[in-house]
Amino acid sequence: MAFALNHPMASAWLKATEKLPMKTQWLMKGFVICVIGVIMSVWISQVFMLPKFEYNDHHPYLFWIPLTSYIFLRNCTLTLRSYHLSLLTKMGKITLETYLMQHHIWLTTNAKSLLVFIPNSPLCNFFFVSLLYLLISHRLFRLTVGLRAMLIPPDTNAAQILLAAMVTTLSSIYGVAKIVCTVNGGPAVVILVTAAIGVTGYYLLNIIIREGSTQSIKNAYLISTGCIGGVVIICSLVEWILAPTANANNDHIGGVAVNIGLGIMILIVFSLGVLSMDSYHGITVAGSLLGWQEYPTWEEAYSNLHHKIFPSKNSAPV
Repeated sequence: MAFALNHPMASAWLKATEKLPMKTQWLMKGFVICVIGVIMSVWISQVFMLPKFEYNDHHPYLFWIPLTSYIFLRNCTLTLRSYHLSLLTKMGKITLETYLMQHHIWLTTNAKSLLVFIPNSPLCNFFFVSLLYLLISHRLFRLTVGLRAMLIPPDTNAAQILLAAMVTTLSSIYGVAKIVCTVNGGPAVVILVTAAIGVTGYYLLNIIIREGSTQSIKNAYLISTGCIGGVVIICSLVEWILAPTANANNDHIGGVAVNIGLGIMILIVFSLGVLSMDSYHGITVAGSLLGWQEYPTWEEAYSNLHHKIFPSKNSAPV
């Protein structure tokens, strides 16, 4: 997310650098490449070569090092950026869906077993499951795009109303789940509550389709979800007051990042990246200083994006 936040700055830096004389351009890029090379060498020798379980402990903190290094090296010249594989481009559009579905289609039971459709033929089964995996992931991507267009329309007022509706919907679902857990509801209660949520959602959706506007359901929707939210807050406060140390003696859960030293280091590094507005955590800023060049300004990097998000009748995109 930090890299995505500063991506326009990284793009503007590359474009500005490539307009400079070749000597200055490669002085700046070469500095960044050398720093990345040193960091990658340390990462490979000290982290990548660790045994599997020790590496797993470090991975949540340091996975970004090879990732950002590859991104810079892959895009450091105009020639490299002009080539790409269409297959990887298409796969890149469904990375979120493939990540989510790998634990439901490719792997099952918490990644401990494989989904089998063709017994005694592992290769054929692998190809069939992989095809199913990609088809479902692509379908989920199309559904996501459609839902995004429906829930976040170009009209700012409608988008704000629907954003509030999404927030209250998720809060309500969490609230209902919290209430069911608090009362130790059995399967019958869960089924009844799920059916009630489905009926309510279907009713509200029909109103939206019939009225053609979200404004018609705004007040009733926010009031109903607000009541549920109030109940959840009250239940949570009561639970917290009555049992403030209920989770104090929980055993450590494997896979949770608990290395405080590395955690503090990551906070410092990413804070540096955010404050310097540099996706590479200040390295390209240092490269600009080495080449006696100014780092791109906010207006240069974000003006076009700003005008797309907040169009103004009296101004045109730069």
